[in-house]
Amino acid sequence: MSEYSYLVLQSLNEVYKNTKQKMAFKAKNKKEWQAWRKKLKAKIIELLGGFPAKKCALNPQIVSRTEDNTVIREKIVLTSESGVNIPAYLLIPKNLKGPVPAVIALHGHLPEAKEMISGMPALNEERRKYMVDTHHDYGYQIACRGFVVLVPDQRCFGEREDKDMAN
Repeated sequence: MSEYSYLVLQSLNEVYKNTKQKMAFKAKNKKEWQAWRKKLKAKIIELLGGFPAKKCALNPQIVSRTEDNTVIREKIVLTSESGVNIPAYLLIPKNLKGPVPAVIALHGHLPEAKEMISGMPALNEERRKYMVDTHHDYGYQIACRGFVVLVPDQRCFGEREDKDMAN
């Protein structure tokens, strides 16, 4: 047995046990829950850096549209702040009958992540197999179950990656 501990979870559990939980949930009724929720929401917004001081119109544009037997896939562009656009796929189940729930499906650190989550045919068989085997087409799967799904490229990924800053 090594004299060194390489187990991250064990270390994190120790930190957790020895740290006072400032935002711990201790509500015993609805009023206490509402007060806790309000404080938690404010703290999350603070930690995220707040919201932009100035709102802008989303200005949605449909760039392209494809469909298969179950899902309509629209490539759209949204404006998130002045001069900043977000490419995304909007997955819409076919044969909608009235309002349905919507989901935002966020990607991880993978090339073509937005395309994979949207269930787009992969550029090659190896990528397609990876997408299906690892369920990276989960946005598409959710849309097939009746949800509208928005799959955006997050900052610095996909089409929003600044190739000049990559190195």
